[in-house]
Amino acid sequence: FREVLQIIKETGSGIAQLGLELSNNTFIGIYGSASVHYALSVYSCWPFSLVPIGIYDSLGRDGVQYIIRHAKVKIILADDVTRVKNLIEWKDASLALEIVVMFVPPTPELLEGAAAKGIQLITYDKLREMGRENPADFVLPKY
Repeated sequence: FREVLQIIKETGSGIAQLGLELSNNTFIGIYGSASVHYALSVYSCWPFSLVPIGIYDSLGRDGVQYIIRHAKVKIILADDVTRVKNLIEWKDASLALEIVVMFVPPTPELLEGAAAKGIQLITYDKLREMGRENPADFVLPKY
């Protein structure tokens, strides 16, 4: 249990280090299949009052863009190369998306495509490292 709590603390703290406000007004996109990574992403939001937003392949391009646009999602945790590639291709000026956290290493093509669209790609391991080095306190939700 301590290891899971450490992962949660590092993930949320890493999100804070990326400049996102720890608040129940901050929406975090989670684009992936039901997995341990998906669960840890959701669980990492709650103690920091971040709001996890599920994004699913079945929504298609228009549905994914709609969610990102209307929730003003700036960061998305994505679990595979295809989903990251989709996010990069589908990014347009109407989307607030700035950062994609990958659970797999980025390819040179993805890094190049992301840079061209103004998206920062980082690995989940790097996010956790940032959080480990700069721990943030848990945040109670405000009404």
